[in-house]
Amino acid sequence: MNLREKLEKYYFEGNYNCAESLLRAANDHYGLGITDTDMIMAAGFGAGIQTGSTCGAVLAAVSVLSLLYVKEKAHESTDIKPKVNMFIQLFTEKVRSTTMCRDIRPLMFCPESRCLLTVQAACDALEETVREPIISVDVMRRSDAWTIENQIPSKELMRRAGQAIFNAAEWKAPVAVVCGKGNNAGDGYVAAALMKDAGIDCSVILISDDFSEDGKYYYEKCLEKGVKVEKYSPETDFGKYGSVLDCLLGTGFRGEVRGTMKDVIGKINDSGAYVVSADINSGLNGDTGEGSIYVDSDLTVSIGYYKYGHFTGESGKAMKAKVNADIGIRLIR
Repeated sequence: MNLREKLEKYYFEGNYNCAESLLRAANDHYGLGITDTDMIMAAGFGAGIQTGSTCGAVLAAVSVLSLLYVKEKAHESTDIKPKVNMFIQLFTEKVRSTTMCRDIRPLMFCPESRCLLTVQAACDALEETVREPIISVDVMRRSDAWTIENQIPSKELMRRAGQAIFNAAEWKAPVAVVCGKGNNAGDGYVAAALMKDAGIDCSVILISDDFSEDGKYYYEKCLEKGVKVEKYSPETDFGKYGSVLDCLLGTGFRGEVRGTMKDVIGKINDSGAYVVSADINSGLNGDTGEGSIYVDSDLTVSIGYYKYGHFTGESGKAMKAKVNADIGIRLIR
């Protein structure tokens, strides 16, 4: 039986509440080693801690994640915070509400199956959270380097990243593809060329005259295709664009945003355009999600694997939505 089937068996045949059912099913499924006596600890979680507060199934799922990702102390685990945040995001999307029982119940409860839909949503969100890796920037670098050395050329990975970004959004023309100087910018050049091929009016806005080797290759492809290119100036107006693709700073960014980059981010945020960030919102730390000044996106397209910074720090404020694009990078921990 899969996790959902085990859950439903405990919920209906065992007549356990939402928290008990999910915890028992997860114990069987993941081999957590919780005894029947210890299971009683979850009994009071039901019905929103018996008060309509936080959903019991949510509390059970967080308990499962704690057992899976914490060895001894929560603050010594790099995984528990991003994993819990991922679970909460997925769960609230599935129930189209908050984590509060009193908010969810009017939407999901029915007399015949009680809170089954809510518990199923928690079950599915838990499975997705456990299945989807969330990694550090350093692990991403190692994985990227190994893949380039052993499997996929770097230019092909960049092409795949740009294609994934292009495919992920509903672009509102005209589009400004705003590029810094690293490989993050290279992903933008690929996306801009694809927009040109698709007949979407777009312009590349250069913040720097520097290019990475692969980025330069795809920048020249843009020029060959006739993509409009302009250098950023204080007069650049992002408000005239329907969409802005943020390719300024990647997941390796550390420190404070200053100077021209600070001005550009401020203008993007004030533009009123539909904003897509490539890999992570420029200005956010890829490991901590922290940043004093950062791009506010409607969509963030993570490349390869989610990084810790997609679910920690300011990420909840910075990203209205996020998706991850698998481009074939082998995970090397």
